[in-house]
Amino acid sequence: MKKLVLLATAAAVLASVPATGSAANIKSILNRSQTVTYQGVKLPEGVTMYQNNPKALFAGEGKQDVKSVLLEAGVSSADVYTLNIKTENEMRYAVYANVVLGKQLSGRMSEAKHMNTDSSSIGALAAAINKGESPALGTFTVINPLVKQGNAYEGTLKYKSVANNNSYNEILHISISEDKYTGPNAHLIAVDEANDSVVFPKVKGLLHTK
Repeated sequence: MKKLVLLATAAAVLASVPATGSAANIKSILNRSQTVTYQGVKLPEGVTMYQNNPKALFAGEGKQDVKSVLLEAGVSSADVYTLNIKTENEMRYAVYANVVLGKQLSGRMSEAKHMNTDSSSIGALAAAINKGESPALGTFTVINPLVKQGNAYEGTLKYKSVANNNSYNEILHISISEDKYTGPNAHLIAVDEANDSVVFPKVKGLLHTK
């Protein structure tokens, strides 16, 4: 996924730079588009975010940008960002999505109506995901089943892609909650598996934003 994110970020930058653009032009564009806060909350030191068109394995196996895949799946809205996480002299990457699922899509994702101690729509949705039966999220392995944490369900999924005899593994951290105005919504953080233990602790607060 790290390579996918890098390619998507580069494409987004190049699309915004004239053919005669210099390295200084690119740096200027990046500086204008980055933010160190999200919804008024300051991001941890070394973390910046860009609203561009990243790709990730959890969304259409990385063949389209995340936002396009989510909207085509029927979500009501999706704000998608690339996260840059600087640790010492190394830059790592992740994808963050704040998604309003909407009642129609969340209903389709949990049509099986699995038994759950929580009879709410997000309880049924969490149960369906835990059983691997939510096609909108593709094919995944459940690492940590979604369990109730306060007013939300949180868990961890894993995605795997093999290309040219190389294996790429992605970890998806997911939080699902209910908003009284917009209905079920999800916060998603996708990280290359090799970087997950370093990256996720720095950005996990984004799972709990409004």
